[in-house]
Amino acid sequence: MKKKYVILIVFVIIIGIIFSTSFIMQKNKKEQIHTNVPSPKEHTVEENKYEQLIRDYPQNVIAFIELPGVFIEPVGQAADNDYYLTHNIQQEEDSNGAIYLDYRIDFNQNQKFIIYGHSDPQLSLPFAQLARYHDESFFYEHNIIYLYTKEKTYTFQIFSSYVETSDFDYLNIKSYNGLTWLEHLQKLKNKSQYETNITLEDDKKVLVLQTCSFDSKYKNNRQKYRVVVAIEQ
Repeated sequence: MKKKYVILIVFVIIIGIIFSTSFIMQKNKKEQIHTNVPSPKEHTVEENKYEQLIRDYPQNVIAFIELPGVFIEPVGQAADNDYYLTHNIQQEEDSNGAIYLDYRIDFNQNQKFIIYGHSDPQLSLPFAQLARYHDESFFYEHNIIYLYTKEKTYTFQIFSSYVETSDFDYLNIKSYNGLTWLEHLQKLKNKSQYETNITLEDDKKVLVLQTCSFDSKYKNNRQKYRVVVAIEQ
């Protein structure tokens, strides 16, 4: 009788452990839902990653952008460049906004892709990380950006990063104030805080990231933006 009692206690303990483990795993799983963006394997450039990344997001998400080791985020696109200044990627009102592609850009038709996002040194916003390109070691250690679209995975290499206060022709997508495409790119390269030996090619696409700059050096400037420019590899 005593032996049966001991067996019963052991059985109850085992059942308790099983249920406790299952409960903890389910709890952790629920906490992770909508907090982690699904990510491809690091530094992979396989085609058609878009479907894996996009499945949990609405149709307004047209790409994902990844700065390896720093962030990977969905990219929206609206009918203008104002909407995502005050709405998040779920299209809810949100002063933190979202990361979004310029409304004028079509991945299949344009050679320059322009992506915007808010920055605030007091908040953990993805594009706030772009301020770190002021640091030389960060500039050279994080010089690859991946852009995952429905049709293609793009690999871009950064060739310029700087703070702009007055000359905004990097936002032009059709004409470049009398310059050719390559002359325009060379101008952006010449503005960079740090030099690169990257070759600029006429037939490559270019990615431009823009966010507000809070660099104290430019505190008296009304407009000041951190600009990161990269060319397709």
